[in-house]
Amino acid sequence: IGLIDSNILIYAVDKTENGKYNLAKNFLKQKLQTRTACVSIQNLVEFHFNNISMKQYNNLSLNQNLNFKSASSIMGTLSV
Repeated sequence: IGLIDSNILIYAVDKTENGKYNLAKNFLKQKLQTRTACVSIQNLVEFHFNNISMKQYNNLSLNQNLNFKSASSIMGTLSV
């Protein structure tokens, strides 16, 4: 099992970076389907901080960001 880096989470919601967005989304989808990766609390915190503080990555509403309760809720938000 591998650890998913916060950058992959960021690119999976950043539609301004088409190539990286598609790669990250497909990577996450494959890893989740095969259950061969996980997300740490640290990665979730980094994703949350970057998503709130950096406007180019802010594709989720503030309300969605504040309601993250688990890795599964983030994966659902990413629509993978």
